[in-house]
Amino acid sequence: AQLARAAAEFKWWLTVLPGTLLPVGVVALWWQFRRRVLRPLGTLNGLLATMARRRYELAETAEIHPALQPLFESYNDLVTRVVTSESEQRRREQALRRELGEATRTLLQQQHALTRNERMAATGELAAQVAHDIRNPLAAILAAVENLRRDSEDEDHRERLALVADEVRRLTRQLNELVDAARQRPETVREVALADCVVSLLDLAAYQLPEGIELSSDVPDTLRVSVPEGGLRQALLNLVINAANAIGEAGGRIAVDAKREDGAVVVNVCDDGPGFSEQALAAGVRSFASYRAGGTGLGLAAARRFVVDLGGTLSIGNLESGGACVTLRLPASENDA
Repeated sequence: AQLARAAAEFKWWLTVLPGTLLPVGVVALWWQFRRRVLRPLGTLNGLLATMARRRYELAETAEIHPALQPLFESYNDLVTRVVTSESEQRRREQALRRELGEATRTLLQQQHALTRNERMAATGELAAQVAHDIRNPLAAILAAVENLRRDSEDEDHRERLALVADEVRRLTRQLNELVDAARQRPETVREVALADCVVSLLDLAAYQLPEGIELSSDVPDTLRVSVPEGGLRQALLNLVINAANAIGEAGGRIAVDAKREDGAVVVNVCDDGPGFSEQALAAGVRSFASYRAGGTGLGLAAARRFVVDLGGTLSIGNLESGGACVTLRLPASENDA
């Protein structure tokens, strides 16, 4: 009887146990499938949707089913390549923007330069026309001054009139050279005794400047330079007049000195006025740029153009003791003392 009961219980367990364990096994398998397959696939789907919005995140592969590992590795590789590609694209876009900005700035500079050149060309044509129209009146003035000088019995008056006549002749030559420049004919270069040129220039300038301004020169008598004399005189006169305007009516001192240095002739025109402003020093010498009320901005620019045309340089600065100084470096040949 006991054996039969045991056999019946065993049969019962054989009947009940599979029915109980099978659902549990199915649930466990479903949970594992959902955790290691369905959930990662859902996560991957979300990452793809995020990727479509240009947000790139790498997928975690630690708990991924081995069968899905290649899929997730391919996704991560795709994300890495897309991020790298977009980074390179941004760098290229930034480089293109910089190049476009540089090209735009260059174009604007060229347009400004073209406008400035056109304005300078028009100014040159106007100046040549004015020069042509006033040469005849100057010739009459020169004749009248010469007649007055011959008729005058006062030696001091004759000397002053001689200076005026020399200056009128120089202005006539300058006007002729201006017309010639418009015709592309440069002024003749000749050897100039720099000391004589500076002294005669300052003697003439003294009659044009206020009485409170003192003029001085320190130029070796033996110093000579090969330049267009009229252009040199005009350039130095522009600088002296500019210095006098900066000093004003209060009075002051303007000094011109020159020396030979490193194969060049260096000429300094310095004053004890207020000096160049920070704005002027930062901007440099430019045509039509004046930092003084009533100034035209042409005197200093014309002097610079004269020096540069000869292959030299012009620089501006302030002295430690106060005042402005303009330095001209003129190329000197071996024959220039």
